Amino acid sequence: MNEQTIQMMVVNHPATFLRILGVYSRRGIQIDRMSINRADQQHLSNVSITVQCDSSMIDHLSKQLEKQVDVISVFKCSDPS
Repeated sequence: MNEQTIQMMVVNHPATFLRILGVYSRRGIQIDRMSINRADQQHLSNVSITVQCDSSMIDHLSKQLEKQVDVISVFKCSDPS
């Protein structure tokens, strides 16, 4: 398993973050790091989540996160090592 990071642009609502965390918890994936920063537009936030998992799981997570209503975009960032 490698360290994998997903970055998202989301609508800034408390329920959005609960739904995102639910995607991870339903699959039993522990989050190593999570960062949430307000974007340039007041109603949007940048979310970065890092976990230990294989590339097939990160692909599956990305697809599930893209289905969430308040998720605008999802980007997978691979570990350079």
